[in-house]
Amino acid sequence: MLAILGVALRAVRWHALLQAMEIDAGLGRLVRLYFVGTFFNIFLPSGFGGDAVRMMELARHSKRTPEAIGTVLVDRA
Repeated sequence: MLAILGVALRAVRWHALLQAMEIDAGLGRLVRLYFVGTFFNIFLPSGFGGDAVRMMELARHSKRTPEAIGTVLVDRA
């Protein structure tokens, strides 16, 4: 239960970063992307596979690739 709450809170933090960059992405979509990213982080050899998936999906959705990559990196840090 706490793990799910942690993912939701990280998605809220990422949503705040995106709002500051004026990128419109729904909170529900970001929560789903976080869960997908967590899945890939568990099953891929590196811990960054999920971040790459989040970057790719957000860049495709927003059409703002540099900002999408930057917000994921800042969120990761």
